[in-house]
Amino acid sequence: MLIAVATGSQTDSAGISMAPFISALHVAFAAGTGASLVGAIISAMRGEHRSWEMAESAGLMREG
Repeated sequence: MLIAVATGSQTDSAGISMAPFISALHVAFAAGTGASLVGAIISAMRGEHRSWEMAESAGLMREG
C-alpha cells in the first residue's frame, strides 16, 4: 500500500482510500511530538551540564 501511495498510482476514486493512512500518520506525528516535549521538559529540569574536570579544577583553585 505504501508504494502505491508514494507513486500515486492507486489514489484515484477507484483506488485505495487515503484516509486511514493519513489518520495513522497524524497519530504517529502526535506521538513523536509528545515524546519530544516530554524529553525537552526532562532535559530542562536537569539544569546546566557540569563536567567532572571543571568541578575538580574549581575545587583546587579555591583551596590553593
